[in-house]
Amino acid sequence: MNTYVKKNFSKSIIIWIIIFFSICCVDISAVYATEETQTFTFSSHSSYWPTQEWKTSAPEEQGMDSGLLAEMFDEMNKVASTYRIHSLLIIRNGYIVVEAYYPGHSKDSLYKIYSSTKSVTSALFGIALHKGYISNLDQPVVDFFPEFALKDIDLKKQITLRHLLTMSSGLEWPETASSYMSLENPTRRMIASENWAKYVLEKGVKKQPGTEFNYNSGCAQLLAVIINKKTGDVQSFAEKNLFSPLGIAYYYWSKDTTGIINGSHGLEMRTRDMAKFGYLYLKGGYWDGRQIIPRRWVEESTTAQIRKYGKPPAIGSPYYGYQWYIRPLYFHSLGYQGQYIFVIPEHEIVAVFTSQLSDRQYSFIPHLIERYIIPSAKDTKPMPENAAMNDLLNAKIKKFSTGWWIK
Repeated sequence: MNTYVKKNFSKSIIIWIIIFFSICCVDISAVYATEETQTFTFSSHSSYWPTQEWKTSAPEEQGMDSGLLAEMFDEMNKVASTYRIHSLLIIRNGYIVVEAYYPGHSKDSLYKIYSSTKSVTSALFGIALHKGYISNLDQPVVDFFPEFALKDIDLKKQITLRHLLTMSSGLEWPETASSYMSLENPTRRMIASENWAKYVLEKGVKKQPGTEFNYNSGCAQLLAVIINKKTGDVQSFAEKNLFSPLGIAYYYWSKDTTGIINGSHGLEMRTRDMAKFGYLYLKGGYWDGRQIIPRRWVEESTTAQIRKYGKPPAIGSPYYGYQWYIRPLYFHSLGYQGQYIFVIPEHEIVAVFTSQLSDRQYSFIPHLIERYIIPSAKDTKPMPENAAMNDLLNAKIKKFSTGWWIK
């Protein structure tokens, strides 16, 4: 058994003990992040723009250690039969340094990115805000839905757009309390409803809005519906203002029961295009002469806006921004079964994983980021060529991609 799996159980016990005492001892009213939390610095410089295609490079040319990355594939290969990773892409300084695919998958494969869709919806919301379609983040959500006759309207008037972005609406929504296969799961019930937005807004208010993080896929769908209402067509808005400038032409976006895109978990993308979206954030929203996403929105979205207190999903990420998870060294999206986009500004790295993991296996991928990928960035300048280690890395990638463990 590899080191990660062997130690995972005991680490989990320790983490949950720390979380328990942390929750008991802190002032729960002070849920919003303060000046002590991590903020990121972004550079808009890029030696080229991968609008048409990514360029590739040996890791050492980008200051990365092939040997350490080969060790990562050793660990991945040891558990590959149970920790199912479909694709892995590592970008540094705008160059692909590692790319690997599970058997039957390729750079042209479309992947359901599930709730990583939420980070894309957030980007679109920031663009809409900047263009004047939305006035400000403190607008009450119900003001955008006058067609619904809602109960407890005075309470619900306190829920703002900011609360949707930070998953702190206060609505009764126990999404992480049960499997998505459960008929009681609110997201499954939303999907089965005639009108997703109405279903979300008809839920009762359990907590004072803005006081507690609670994962709610309905929040992202409300954001998508609001963009649709204000722009006329959210998908056309996304195509014109986000996908087309990045050269993303091959994707699929499913819709809700009223014909509006599923802004919560409906996007399918190629791994390389997921990396383009991550690279756009790495560059502070700037792309090839254009500010695609307002820089201020990128900064606010990736600043810790609210404490999570160890709540799922991504229990290891202590803060949440505007539909992004925030850790001290990086921020990331997360979709069901382990669809990740990592952005590591200090090291000019974007890493993408698509997976088929169980909930208990999610932490394996952040482990790879912190144990191998970040430490492998040893220099900001090119390192001496290491042909032996580079050959070893390529051999490990080939072993992963051949599916040697499949019987």
